[in-house]
Amino acid sequence: MEENIHNTASSERKSAKIITEQVKTNKVAQRHAGTVGIAFFASLTNHMENLGAGQHIVFDNVFTNEGGGYNQYHGSFTAPVPGIYVFSLTLLSFQNQAAHFRILRNGAILVHIWPDGRGDNDYDTAAGTVALVRNAGDVIAVDSQWARQNLYREHYSFFSGFLLKSFLNNDVGQNVQ
Repeated sequence: MEENIHNTASSERKSAKIITEQVKTNKVAQRHAGTVGIAFFASLTNHMENLGAGQHIVFDNVFTNEGGGYNQYHGSFTAPVPGIYVFSLTLLSFQNQAAHFRILRNGAILVHIWPDGRGDNDYDTAAGTVALVRNAGDVIAVDSQWARQNLYREHYSFFSGFLLKSFLNNDVGQNVQ
């Protein structure tokens, strides 16, 4: 009899554990239900040479553009919905050259990125990631701070971003700068 009670208690614990896992899974599914899929990833297929100061970097080879936010002709991403977005950038300088680029938010400088291949007859890669609260219509782009800068091609330089969390209308504008 004692063995049956032990087996029943063990079985009940296993059932409770399974139910708890199912509830957790359902909560995650509910949290992501109706989430808008927005993501882009693009790289350079050709060198960008002799860039003008303030010229946008146009990442022409688009691998992913879910939600249609990335414009491959202007090199910019426009947030289609309000929310938290994550953007990543990797740039490769030409050999023996330094370059100064910026990630812009609605035309204002957000951060600088500086690949510096000078010295040792080498190239240099610089990378960065930012997480931002954005309103629908906000524009993120990468530009050249100085004139006559160059970026290396063949997918060594790339730009990506995705929507981490969309906001309901009453959440819009909180912590947006």
